[in-house]
Amino acid sequence: AGLILLCGGQLVLPSPRALWEVGGGPNAVYVPAEGGGGAKISMYRGHLELDLREVPLVGSPEATHVGVVLFDVTCPHCRELHRYLETERMRYGQALALVELPLPLNTACNPAVNYTGPDNVNASTYAKLALAVWRADRRQYGDYVDYLFTIPLCSTTGVAAAGQRAALLVGGA
Repeated sequence: AGLILLCGGQLVLPSPRALWEVGGGPNAVYVPAEGGGGAKISMYRGHLELDLREVPLVGSPEATHVGVVLFDVTCPHCRELHRYLETERMRYGQALALVELPLPLNTACNPAVNYTGPDNVNASTYAKLALAVWRADRRQYGDYVDYLFTIPLCSTTGVAAAGQRAALLVGGA
C-alpha cells in the first residue's frame, strides 16, 4: 500500500522540473528590450519592475528564459535549490538567465525576518559582500555567489574567507 501511495504521489505531484514550466512568479511578465532599453521583468501587477541591466544577473540579459531567485547562502534549502538551478543553467546555456537577489534570513538587515537562526548569523555579511562584488565587477558575481554556497554553515572562518575571495576577484576597495 505504501509503494502504491508513493508511486501515485509521484504521478500526481509535480516534479521539481515543473517549476520551470510554470514560470515567472506572481503575475510576472517578461518585457523584451525595446528601442535601446533593456529587457525587464514586471511582477506583482507592476509594483515591482526589474531592469535586467540593473540587477544581479547570471547569464545573458538577452536570454529567452529568465528566472528570479531570492536566496540566502546560509539557508540549506537555498543551497539545494542553487545546485538544481546551476544544473539547469548548464543544460540551457545562454537561453537561461537568472536574476539572483540576496535576501538574508537575518533580523539585522531583513525586517520580514523575526528570528535569526544560528546558521544565518552571517547572512547579512555574505549578502553585502555579494552585492559589493556585483557593483565592482558584474562579470564576477555568478562565480562569487557559487563560491559563497560552498562555505560550510556555521563556519567561524567563512566571513573572513569570503572577504578575501571578494578582494581577490575585484580588489579590496
